[in-house]
Amino acid sequence: MKKFDLKKTVAKARSLDYKKLARDFVYGKPAGERRLGDLYMDKTGLYKHREWRGIKDTFYYFNKVWLYNYGMMVYDVMRYGGIVTFAKGCWRYRWMGQTYLPVLHWFDRGMEGLRGEALRACPWHYRGMVNATIFQFMQMFRNDLNLNKSDKVRAKHDKTMAHDETVWGGVFYPFSKEVENVPLQMVPYFVTCHVNNHTVLNYIDAVQSLGLPGDPCPMCQAEAGLFVLDDVPDYYKAVITSNEACDGSVGTSILQDWAYDKPLFAMPQPMQFDDPLVQKHCRREIEECWKFIEEQTGMPMNWDVFVEYIEKYNQLTLFEREKWDVAANTPYYPINGVGQALYRIYYSQDGYRDIWAQTDKKVKKIMYRCVEKKIETFPETRHRVLAWSCAPLYYSHWCTWAYNCWGLNTIMNMDSLMFDIDMRTDTKEHLM
Repeated sequence: MKKFDLKKTVAKARSLDYKKLARDFVYGKPAGERRLGDLYMDKTGLYKHREWRGIKDTFYYFNKVWLYNYGMMVYDVMRYGGIVTFAKGCWRYRWMGQTYLPVLHWFDRGMEGLRGEALRACPWHYRGMVNATIFQFMQMFRNDLNLNKSDKVRAKHDKTMAHDETVWGGVFYPFSKEVENVPLQMVPYFVTCHVNNHTVLNYIDAVQSLGLPGDPCPMCQAEAGLFVLDDVPDYYKAVITSNEACDGSVGTSILQDWAYDKPLFAMPQPMQFDDPLVQKHCRREIEECWKFIEEQTGMPMNWDVFVEYIEKYNQLTLFEREKWDVAANTPYYPINGVGQALYRIYYSQDGYRDIWAQTDKKVKKIMYRCVEKKIETFPETRHRVLAWSCAPLYYSHWCTWAYNCWGLNTIMNMDSLMFDIDMRTDTKEHLM
């Protein structure tokens, strides 16, 4: 055991800058001195202690992020199906317990190092995603024949459509009043690996144990593994598929089709979407998809509802462009790379939901305040970055690391540029 050296201890205490220590306690350490890696125990993803952001921001985070979101999560579970349905889903599906119970750790990772207005804008994006996720998995559990085979549940089950996560939610707008739609992979796989990226390893192992080579995209393997382990709720009457994010998804679709063995409509998305002949083909394909939904659910499409939801989605697109404009031309943009990318990917694929409009209203107020008062939210920015890559950037801390180590401020992700066309609703021809 080391001998206690009083002289050294006294000398060290005298050398401390107590004014700086007091300032760091009150306001938090400035960017460049935060050493966020020190928050973690070596070689783990576990915190040694929470991040101290100064008195004001630490208490804001505790009250307006932690307590508020835990309360809202309970509220969302209760209004979308109830605690009993939620508990059944947690007990039955492995991805549920592993991922969504410790979801506030996802907030912690995404908000590391944030102060001031950035700490106020970014959590609203996470709140929107959490609300939409709870809404979707509670839809799954409410209509799940694995959990309840009553006539009431079967009636809801038979008016619910499943679809690949890359089938845009807007396809279902004409049926929004009568038919539910929940993407097959978004909740059990895509969101889970951002919250806890160890969750999917179990599913990759499962599908490789059947002989699938290890070289295809792990996303596609994990999605197939969900079905191998029977870990997908039986909540839907029929399925709409698409060409997913990569070539490996072709094999995945075959495995999934074998597994769920339900009516299926394939709607591949073309790459050359500006070609007039391709547009004509796509229009016919979408109309055929609507006929398929009508046949499976017995509900007719409603053109007025379709237009109503398209116009609502156009408002989301309009604000997204405002955000891009502020990010590109000013240092006053209060949203970090993780919040921008995940929120944009989520709502652009999911389609319009009320939570997106509510989130945008809150974020707009904060962003306008930053611009009007010239508040520099990321003062260490040396370069603004477009991240031309996909999801791993956002569960591997890349944006946080790039900004704090190099001053690289990620303002937009590749997937942010999906579904960003303003859709005309003045005539049916234009809209189609």
